[in-house]
Amino acid sequence: MVETAMRKADVISIGACHDETVQPKRCRLAPLQAAADMLVVIAAGVLLFAWFGRLQSGESLAEIISSHGLIPAAVATQTAALVVICELALAIGALWLVCVQRRTRVAACWLGGTAAVFALYAGLLILMPPDQPTSCGCGISGNSIADWPLIAVRNGSVTLVLFAAALFASR
Repeated sequence: MVETAMRKADVISIGACHDETVQPKRCRLAPLQAAADMLVVIAAGVLLFAWFGRLQSGESLAEIISSHGLIPAAVATQTAALVVICELALAIGALWLVCVQRRTRVAACWLGGTAAVFALYAGLLILMPPDQPTSCGCGISGNSIADWPLIAVRNGSVTLVLFAAALFASR
């Protein structure tokens, strides 16, 4: 009974969004919530695109990770496999959360955390640069030589945008 009344109230409030005299908080936030959904879907799509690009490139992610010098060469292959699997799982999981479960906030936090890890990794490479200039292994940048400060700022910015999207997400 209460649930039915709540659904009727939602229909009334959604209809009231078009009434100039009534502006419930939910109506004012609806465009921001839609933007949050779109941002998360775009971020997941970019992660999928990077994953696919990495599979198509001739460079081995394990060799790139090893050349960075932060991960020991002995575990670079396992690290590369873990990165590829996690990226695919996060991207598909985020799309599923937004499109099927309507849980944009969780998906935005997942992807924001991923971007934060990438920003931190790039920040470490600024502090401890590789011996030789190397690729970032991102899968989407065509440059063979990475610009670590730019990558750190880019991924840090993506982190902030996704966490801001989580704030405005409806669920």
